[in-house]
Amino acid sequence: MKGGEIMEFNIRLATLDDAKYCANIHAESWNFAYSNIVPKEIIDEHNVRWPMIWNKMLANNIDSHYVITLDDNIIGFFTIAIARDEDLKNSFYELVGLYLNPEYVGKGYGKQAMDWIKKEIKSRGYDNISLWVLEENNRARGFYEKSGFMADSKIKPSGLSDTKEVRYMFEG
Repeated sequence: MKGGEIMEFNIRLATLDDAKYCANIHAESWNFAYSNIVPKEIIDEHNVRWPMIWNKMLANNIDSHYVITLDDNIIGFFTIAIARDEDLKNSFYELVGLYLNPEYVGKGYGKQAMDWIKKEIKSRGYDNISLWVLEENNRARGFYEKSGFMADSKIKPSGLSDTKEVRYMFEG
C-alpha cells in the first residue's frame, strides 16, 4: 500500500521493451543476493552483460519470461520452462530464475509470484517444479522451503567461482 491506496500486482509475458528493466533488476538482485557468496569481479562481469542477454532472450520470447509489475512498474521477473535436467524432463517444469528488485524483497511479492507460477505450471499440465539455487543463498533457500520446495540430493557447480547449486523440488 502506498498512502493508503492498494497497489495493483500483476504478472505478464515480458516484451522486448522490458529488457532494460529486467537487466537492471538482474544486476541489482545479484549485487544484493550474491555479494557475500560470489566474488565481486564475477558479479560485475555478469552485470555488464545483462542488457545484451535480456535483449537477446526477449527478442523471441515464447511464453517463458515474465515480468512482475506493481502499478505497471516492473519490480521483478521470472523464467519457467520444461525441466532441463534429463532425469526430470517429462514430469517437471523448471523455475529457471525468480528475481525481485531488492526494494521489494520480504514484502510478500515473491509469494504472490510463486502462487501464480504454481498455477500457471499446473495449467500447462505439470504438477511438479524444480529449480536450482546457490547453496549459500540462505535467503532464497528459506523462501523456497516456505513455498513448499525441498532440497533433493543433486548438487552441481554453479559456474560462478567455486560456488555450488542445490536442486529443489516441489511436488504438487
